Order: sequence, then C-alpha cells, then structure tokens
Amino acid sequence: MRESTTSPGGRLSAVASTALAALLLGGSLVTGAGAAAAAPPVCDTATLERELLGPYDVEVCLVTPGEGGQLADPVDVTATATVTDPAGRAQVQRVTFRWLPIGEADDTYLLADNDAEPGNLYRMTLRSYRLPSATGTLVARAVVDDDVLDGVPEATTVDTGVDVVKDATTVPPASPPFSPRLGAPGPGERYTMAATGDGVDGSPQSHAVVDVIKGWDPDSFSYLGDVYTNATAYEFDTWYAEDGGYGDLRAITNPVMGNHEYRTGGGGPYFEFWGGVPHHYSYDVGGWHVVVLDTNTEYAQTAAGSPQYQWLDADLTAHQTACTIVMQHQPRYAEAPGDRSYLQDLWSLSYHRGVTLLLAGHIHKYQRWTPMDQAGNPVAGGLTQIVAGGGGREAINPSTPDPRVAARGSTGALRLDLGADDVAFTYADGTGATVDQGSVPCRQRVAGAIPPPPDTTAPTTPTGLIATVTSTTAASLSWQPASDGVGVTAYVLRRNDAVVATLPGNATAWRDGGLSRGRTYRWTVEAVDAAGNRSAQSAPATATTPMPLRSSRRLLADLRTAPEHRAGWTSRRFPGWTDADVDRCLTPSEVFLAEAVTAPRMRADCDLRGGKWLSRYDGEVRTSVTRLTADHLVDLREVWQSGAFRWSRLTRRQHANDLGYPSTLIAVTKASATAKGGREPQDWLPRKAFRCSYLSQWVAVKWRWQLAVDHAERSFLKSRLSSCGWPSVRLPSRPRT
Repeated sequence: MRESTTSPGGRLSAVASTALAALLLGGSLVTGAGAAAAAPPVCDTATLERELLGPYDVEVCLVTPGEGGQLADPVDVTATATVTDPAGRAQVQRVTFRWLPIGEADDTYLLADNDAEPGNLYRMTLRSYRLPSATGTLVARAVVDDDVLDGVPEATTVDTGVDVVKDATTVPPASPPFSPRLGAPGPGERYTMAATGDGVDGSPQSHAVVDVIKGWDPDSFSYLGDVYTNATAYEFDTWYAEDGGYGDLRAITNPVMGNHEYRTGGGGPYFEFWGGVPHHYSYDVGGWHVVVLDTNTEYAQTAAGSPQYQWLDADLTAHQTACTIVMQHQPRYAEAPGDRSYLQDLWSLSYHRGVTLLLAGHIHKYQRWTPMDQAGNPVAGGLTQIVAGGGGREAINPSTPDPRVAARGSTGALRLDLGADDVAFTYADGTGATVDQGSVPCRQRVAGAIPPPPDTTAPTTPTGLIATVTSTTAASLSWQPASDGVGVTAYVLRRNDAVVATLPGNATAWRDGGLSRGRTYRWTVEAVDAAGNRSAQSAPATATTPMPLRSSRRLLADLRTAPEHRAGWTSRRFPGWTDADVDRCLTPSEVFLAEAVTAPRMRADCDLRGGKWLSRYDGEVRTSVTRLTADHLVDLREVWQSGAFRWSRLTRRQHANDLGYPSTLIAVTKASATAKGGREPQDWLPRKAFRCSYLSQWVAVKWRWQLAVDHAERSFLKSRLSSCGWPSVRLPSRPRT
C-alpha cells in the first residue's frame, strides 16, 4: 500500500479543546436524581499562529452540574468557546463533545453543537450509561474558521480533566417496539401528513420549522432522514428528544433512514431510538398507501433483484389500486451535484407501478419537480417528486438550475392533505409563510397515467475497453458499444469503482482528466437502457500516470527557515503503527513488502517469511525482517521540532504512518537506524553511495509535510546537495490533513 492523497488542507481547523470529568461517589452516575448545582468551569486556552494574519487565542471551557458529589443521568453539559483575534477574522464554527478512554490515544465523537445559545453556550445531554468505556475524559473541542486561505493548516488540541466513571448499573431504556404512527383525521376532514428532513440538529431554524408543523396539528409526521452530525446516541438524546424541537413530534413520527444515520454503528442508535424500525415498511392512512424505503448505499438494496426491490415490487403490486406515496432519503433527481443513477431501478419500478408522489430529503432545500416518466422526461400523468430537505440544517448544497423543477424553496416543511382522488400540498417556510401549494392527482384515478410493464432485459456488456495515458493527469478511454433490444441510452464510467462519468448512448470514448500523478487507476464501463436496466461492468482497463521529477534545489528553496521548536517533545506525541487498509499488515510490514528485492512469503496475520532487502543506510543485505526496521528518514524528533508541534494528533499519526511517499519510511537494518538515532544530516550521514539520495529525500519529505529548516541545516544541505549536482527526486504530493 503506497498511495498518496493530494488535496491541500482546508480552512477549518480543530484548534482548541478542553476536557472535564467528575470522579463520582460510588463509581457511577446515578439515574433519576434531581438537577445539581454547576461545578466550576474547567478551561484551556491556546494561542494559534497564522502566517498571514498573525496569532489569535481560543479559550474553551466545559461545565457540568455538581461539585464533588454525586451527579445524575441525564447530565446537562455546556461549553463555551471564545476567540480573541486582533485581525477580527477567526470565529467558532461549532463545538464537538468527545470521549477519550483512559489510557488510549484516540477519542470518540459524541455530538456537535453548531449554534451557540445566549451566553455563548454549546450543550449536550450526557447519559453516562451509554459511554463506550468504564472511565475516561469528556472533551469539548472548538472548531474554528481562522480565515486562512494559504493552504497551511494550523491545528492543535489542548486536553485536561479527570476521570468520568460510567454508570455500569443502569440498563439503557428501550424504546417501545416500532409500529407506524397512523393517527386519524376528524369527521369529514382530510388526513393531514407533515414531512421534512435534514433538520435534527438543535438549531433555531429547526425549532422554527417544528413550530410550523405543530401549528398544522398533523395526524402524522414523516421525518425524511439525517440526524446531525453522525446520528450518535447522544445526538438522538440531545437533539431528537429535546423539548421545543423534533422531540415534540416524536409520538407521531414515521422515520426514514438517512445517510448520516449510517455514520455510527451501521445505524445502531437510529434503530434503538425508533424501537427496531425496519429499513423499509409500509402503512395505510387517509385512503392512501405509504411506502418507506432505505435508499442509502450502505444498505445496498436499490438495484433490480435486490431484496428491498423485490419487497417494493410485491408491496406495490398488492396495493395496485391504491393512491401511493413513496418516501426515501435520497431523491432520484436534484439540483445538486452527485450521481443518483443507482436509484433508477426503484424510480422506474415506482413509475410503472402507479406511484403518485415520491418524497425525499437529503438536499437541504425544497424542490418540486414536474411529473416525469421512467427516464426523467416531463410527461403528463407522470410521477411527481418533491424534495423536502429544509428541516433546519444549513443549505449547503450548491444548485444547478433544472428546467424540470416547478418550484423552489429553502428552510421549511411540507404539508400533505390526502383526498380520495388527489393530494393537496403546501410548503411553508420557517415563518409559516406559504412558498408553494397545489395538488397532485392520484395516478390510479387518471386514465393512461400508468404505462405497460417495464423492460427488464439489461443491455449486453461493453467490450474492448482500453485506457491510454495522455499526460501526467489524464487518460483516454475507448470501448466497443453494447446492444439492447430497445436501445442503449447511457454509458456509466467507473474509476476505481467510483462513478466518474455518465455519457450518452452513442458514446464510445471519453477523456478522464481528473487524475493524480504517479498513481495506478482501474476503469470499467457499463451500459444502461431507457428502462434503467444496467449491464454488467466490462473487463477492467488499467493505466498508471507518470510521476514528474523536481530538482532538490527548487524544493529546498521552497522550505521555510525557522528555529527549531524543542519544547514539549516526547515520542508519545506520535501515535504508533496503524493498519490503514485493514489487511492485517501494519505500516512497517507494508514498507518491507514494498522495498523487498526478493518478495517474502506472507502467512496469516501478515507474518513475513523469507525475502531479501538491501539496507540503503549501510549497504547490508538481510533475508529476515527480524533484523530490519521501518525508519523515518526524517526522524520524528526533527519532525516535531520543525513544525509538527503545531499539528493535531491525527495529523501526527498520519505522518508517522505515511505510505504515500516512498522516502518518508524506508527499510534499513536496526543497527544502522540505531547509529543514526535522532540526528540531523549535519551530525550523521549514511554510506557514500546513498548520501546524495539521502539528502535530497530529506528535503523532499520536509517539502511534502511543509516542515521548516533552521539556518545551519539549510546551509549544510545547500553545500552538500550542490556538490551532488542538485539531484532530482520524485515530486511529492501534499497529503490531505
């Protein structure tokens, strides 16, 4: 595994954190007791440097109830995050609450609060019986936008605190077994259903939307998915159970699985909170049949023939005379980037089985699409899609206008009033003002609205796929066309299994210009017909883009000059080895496999036997990994002193296990690595045959990680590399941090 990530660091930096815990009497939190007085806040302050705008300070304080006595679940935890920036540019984006188990290096995300309350307060509800370990530290971390646009991430964390002891005696309360919330309208009234998605985050906007929904007094409410940010149990506790927010609608809610719900334990907190709700289910209300689907790729049941597809086909067939609504998180069509062709089979089936309305969220806006056929063409009597993802989360999705969209809006909720022959709809914004309204006729009541059974025969598989590299960042692809009884309407190109292009049905070539230098890529192509049937993927074509060279003189000139920062160094600053690709080979074994002159045999659990290696430090040949080590060419002490003291722990772990550039870690004898120790080139050099290469690679590694050199180091490197003729090295990429 030697793969590099190349995009530069972004603007958001996790820049300060504080940790607090209370060592509780009796060794646990107590359930059911009353509120306690607030303990004194525990605070940390960090001064952060910026190259262009100068330093600024961030103070984070964490407060829990109680002081020296027993606390009670649930515990209301608050934090404040204050920025002092002379330039007036840095500001808090959010505060995240995390759990750091005692004796471990990595913390676990619990919850994010994006909206400060009066007094600059960020909050969460902590139920200690949900904590993943017996003892640990509760951490509050501010995420600050410091308005740095030069691509240099400035990140640090400051953690303090004492142990929190988990309540190990309380059994988490179980939600009642799920059954659809049906409700009932008053005599002579239409059934009223409210729907929205993408709003459970505790924000003022989400509360405003909930107030609008409550004002309608609906018979049921459909939440179209996404509890923010990672749908943890703590986010359900804090945001979906809160008074004044979506918790006020919980008793009438029929949920839809969103993609954020899959970010924690495969959706475990979602299923627990909703009492074991199925991935897909259906129910009847107001004379209509309502179907709920799980359209997330993690569920992997959207293609024709999948269990969910077959269930949907059987369910719609059993209710073929009913007016029908299908609900799912991801829309088939949206004025937003992203390939959603994987939903085509479900869309086509819904169209041909007479579904009237498809509701979705995911896009944080309102979009009502004109009725469409199975291929997305506007057609009278077609399937109407409404995207109602304006439940309160910020509208982050960029838009590309589509002429098929009949109405648009932002934050708000959708009201549906179900009748015998149609559904009346109203979309209102967070103030209750009407944005869009009208009615959609039931397709079962409209003659000719339901077409004949769909074409279910897939096109043949395209053949002859060829990939030809045309530059360091581009390749040309060509293939032989597929055939289909009705006609091929599109070709889908995949690069390394991810869709990169969807082309017209008459295309047989394409140029892929989104490549990185020095990487191997694998492409496949598949054919799609008008009914959405897909062929199998073609035999793959592979190609490797060349890696350009760069003079060590130019790389050295790019390095900053700065004195060494020796304070705070300890080897514990850099976490240990990882198994990045989960193949049971830790980073050193990946290095040994990549640098072997004669490949070793790999036994279970990455046990390497045999093989041959040349140690470039001393020229020794070894035939066993037991006498080798994976050495950081630029020692970690030097990395710390020349810039890593500013990095987050995550970035330091990324560097310590850097397999994205071959010079960062090299396989050498343990004896030569010991002789080198933590010394710089001024104090130690390898054998003459490797010396010029060693010095140029030292510069390349520092350039890759944007590390500095001090004056003496620069002078020495310049002198020695000049005498070496300024050798060129493979141009490093900058890692994503």
